[in-house]
Amino acid sequence: MFAEELRSSVATVRLADIAKLAKVSEASVSRVLNGRPGVSPRMRQAVLTALEETGAVTGQVLRRSERLIGLVTPELTNTLVATMVQELERAIQRYGYVSVVCAREPGSLFTQEPVDVLVERGVAGIVFVSSWPEAARAWADALTGLHAQRLPYVLFNSFGEQGEAPFVAVDDQAAIRMAVKHLAALGHERIGLVVGRDSHLSFTRTVKGFISTLNEFRCLKAEEGTDFVYRALPTPEGGRAAVGGLVNIGCTAILCDGDLTALGAIQTLTERGLSVPEHISVMTLSDSRYLEFVRPPLTAVRQPVESMALAAVDLLLEDVTTNGPAQHPAFAMLPELIVRRSTAARCPTVDTRPGLLGRDDQGSDGGRGTACVDVWASKDSRASDRTSLGLTTRSRSSTN
Repeated sequence: MFAEELRSSVATVRLADIAKLAKVSEASVSRVLNGRPGVSPRMRQAVLTALEETGAVTGQVLRRSERLIGLVTPELTNTLVATMVQELERAIQRYGYVSVVCAREPGSLFTQEPVDVLVERGVAGIVFVSSWPEAARAWADALTGLHAQRLPYVLFNSFGEQGEAPFVAVDDQAAIRMAVKHLAALGHERIGLVVGRDSHLSFTRTVKGFISTLNEFRCLKAEEGTDFVYRALPTPEGGRAAVGGLVNIGCTAILCDGDLTALGAIQTLTERGLSVPEHISVMTLSDSRYLEFVRPPLTAVRQPVESMALAAVDLLLEDVTTNGPAQHPAFAMLPELIVRRSTAARCPTVDTRPGLLGRDDQGSDGGRGTACVDVWASKDSRASDRTSLGLTTRSRSSTN
């Protein structure tokens, strides 16, 4: 009786209907329809029999889900990722589709499970979203499987090592050049970079672009470049840990690859008596909406997230509608410099000679008459030196 009712309205046959008739799960029906393993011969035959009884074909069964697009991300606590997901959802809705977001717990490793769930639900395509461009490495197996099934997908703010996967991302080389050029124009010559772990693909690209731009603006010699790069986790704690080393080698400006890292750096500088930007400038390569409300408002390189989202959905749906690879599989978009109040002209009273910060006034300073203060001393020991905390100023009797 149930099969006859379905036969009379075959256009509305759903995955759940076939599962009910075959007395199996929807996931089992999806596996049979997509030719995936993990289904016993008995279950497979039950599904095929149910399809035959209803007179449905594969395309009709999956019609219930063809307006769904999956969004897979390893995090939603990151403000930039949350903004990306929001803009993608808006773009998806504009085309009459519905998004399904699969997010992992913060800090957890990517697994195949969310992708399998989306495939079993018959989504039209999947967008992989991340805050770090090299995330495609973690998704490699999943992308290979989707390619084999000809299920459309797009990487958002990420790219493969060889660039073979369709992606939409910001031009990271343009971003780093934009930031260094801004700081160099303010007179900063010793610029420090706080960037993610060197196991990431983008680390090499970012550092290479950073050193190249510093050389272009004659801020340092090529062999000095890596001395001004600090590897840190993309967290406030990472920024706090990076500050000491960069200030102690004479950096008057610090460039962070994330907003949370920059906020951690500013917090530590403030605690040690240094003022941003009067003493040290700080900026980030990742803009967020709340950065204009922190103190001081952070100068940042902004990703054109709205335009990126529209391009990603266009790219995905082109693949969906043509049932083949998109003609333009990659977009690298130019960022925008947002100048706020965390960057300023280099302070001429700060001695940027390497190795001075962190010494006490009894240390070996070559007899140059320099008043050096240990900026990492305890709070109590800093109280009496409030006027010169963190600064190495040249006295008039200084002989260089």
